[in-house]
Amino acid sequence: LGNIFYRHQIEVSQSAGSLHSDQAVLLAISAESWARDLLSSENDNFVTDHFEEDWAQAVPFLPVDGGSIAGCIVDLQSRFNLNSLSNYTISPLQRELNGTSFGHASVWGNLLQSLDLLADGSRVAVIIDWLDKDDSAISPSGAERSEYSLYDPPRFPHNNLISDAGELAAMEGFSLRDVQILSPWITALPALTAVNINTASEQMLLALSDGMGVEFVDLVTSGRPYAERAEFYGVMNQYLMIGEQQVQLRWPKKLIDVKTAFFQLNIEVTLGQSKLQVKSIIHRKGSATPVVIGREIT
Repeated sequence: LGNIFYRHQIEVSQSAGSLHSDQAVLLAISAESWARDLLSSENDNFVTDHFEEDWAQAVPFLPVDGGSIAGCIVDLQSRFNLNSLSNYTISPLQRELNGTSFGHASVWGNLLQSLDLLADGSRVAVIIDWLDKDDSAISPSGAERSEYSLYDPPRFPHNNLISDAGELAAMEGFSLRDVQILSPWITALPALTAVNINTASEQMLLALSDGMGVEFVDLVTSGRPYAERAEFYGVMNQYLMIGEQQVQLRWPKKLIDVKTAFFQLNIEVTLGQSKLQVKSIIHRKGSATPVVIGREIT
């Protein structure tokens, strides 16, 4: 009888845990629907995105029967998108390494340097080689299939856009420690994206400053939010007095923007014996109602 009751208690506990887990997933999906509605064209302005909008406010602590829901929406274009390095060729890369132009490769080097990580030319070349579709190294400091085949076990360059920024740890010269340090500032989005200066952190703004440092950070943050990119160019020209055309060349459209297409919903659901953490990537470009393009459940 003791064994029967013991087994019965285990089965009841397992059934309750399974039920709570299923219910928690459904609650998380309901939160996704709420976030999609909040980011839709009906409730949000697609022309500009900043911290004063409704989506930027933390999800209030919501008690539910037997548990709770809490979370927030994060602007993924406030971070450095590793996939934005995928379309580089040798000429524009060399110009940025020589300091004669400014783009994503330059920003990447500045970000590494500001975090006290090695920031030489190889640190961008190996990422470009991992993402581009050919097997030819972009420079002597790059790495392609021939270099990765010597690893034990061998690795194979993705030769396409990556879906997880953690894949950086598999690339030549990068360690897991590097990725852990960089993780708050990087992402991997399924398109080439600009950095939203309305939501970029001070760390990202420093990387975007093109040598101006804290002065650039102060100028940008004091003028935020910007309703359009031209407003940002006007502020920078007023300070630098070099003409708006030169300002636009220094911070081109492909590098900075004031709007965002990719967001991440971070939700924590506690229900009975279950506790779920859900990260959902929401894409809204070209659609009045955003769609969920990725979901990670822990």
